[in-house]
Amino acid sequence: MGDDDHGFTDSQLELLTITNMVSNMLSLIGSSFIVISLYCVSRRSSRLHGHSGLLESIHYRLVLWVSQADIVHSLSSMLGNPQDKSVLCYTQGVLSQLSLNTSFCCVLCIAITLWGTFVHEWPLGEPEFDAALINRYRIGVLSFVGVTTLIPFYGDHYGNSGSWCWIDDSELGEFMRFSTLFVPLWVSIILICMMYHKLIRTLDELLATERTADASNKTCWTIQLIFGGDASRRDDVHFTSMLRVIRRVSLYPMVLIMCWTVPTMNRIQNAIQPHQPIFWLVLSAMFLSNINGCFNAMIYGLNASLRNEIAACCCGTAQEPIEESDEGHSVIQGDQIEHNRLRSKSDAAEPVEVEMGEQKHENL
Repeated sequence: MGDDDHGFTDSQLELLTITNMVSNMLSLIGSSFIVISLYCVSRRSSRLHGHSGLLESIHYRLVLWVSQADIVHSLSSMLGNPQDKSVLCYTQGVLSQLSLNTSFCCVLCIAITLWGTFVHEWPLGEPEFDAALINRYRIGVLSFVGVTTLIPFYGDHYGNSGSWCWIDDSELGEFMRFSTLFVPLWVSIILICMMYHKLIRTLDELLATERTADASNKTCWTIQLIFGGDASRRDDVHFTSMLRVIRRVSLYPMVLIMCWTVPTMNRIQNAIQPHQPIFWLVLSAMFLSNINGCFNAMIYGLNASLRNEIAACCCGTAQEPIEESDEGHSVIQGDQIEHNRLRSKSDAAEPVEVEMGEQKHENL
């Protein structure tokens, strides 16, 4: 978010403008690629198979929402610094507030979906359950975003915030900045971290019978397994995909923390010293908050499922089996198979065989 331009030289203002344009262009390109790819893949799947393909998955619907919100934010930020209280200024302020809140809310929904799948064994993939869940997400996100976008209209607090339009720097405006964006954002980050911790604990419980007798710290053992892998289970597709999903979940809070720590520090400094902005802090905050959409596109969109679909759509390349991808329907279902298989072993403490396709794998 922007800050007061007072005290900045012409060269510094020029650098801020260039940084704003470059970071927004990168975010716009990445997010647009994901949106266009998902729509093209969906149209191809509808034509060939009679369904929406990847967009049948809740995960990819949420990825689509995140990317669309990031596009709106990039476009609004590229409007420059409109005249205070002009129609363009109100447009930029409202779109920025709406898109930023939508983006992190959808990221939270993605984490909740994976958490529910592994920890609470949600029946993801069942049409009725998926429809009910996506409707809950839609109602929750739209309600929250609608309220937080309307609040700054009270007292007419959309206006010039320094380098562009958002919520003004009045005393009540500063309170609105934190209460409608930064506080909910950091609450979401904390919730995602808590869910990730629960995922690690759940995986630890499922693998309890496989842990070596001399493993004194079970959590460290599990974390080592997640990030180091298990060579003895390299051919176990479902176990490997589950580790990939949990690794991906770990990136969710990391990206949010990386992209929003400096902007939050910048806003705290603005509140304490509203007329003495720090240039390097403003520059870093601008770049990181704008580039968030590019990171979202890389982490949430460009996984094996989408890459395979894009290759098939553009080049006619044969697709790899969908169960080897990261987070499509079949992967989530496969992860649940592995989850249940490990749970059965934890309860029975004896080897069982589970048939996977035409081949049987014995629990390790």
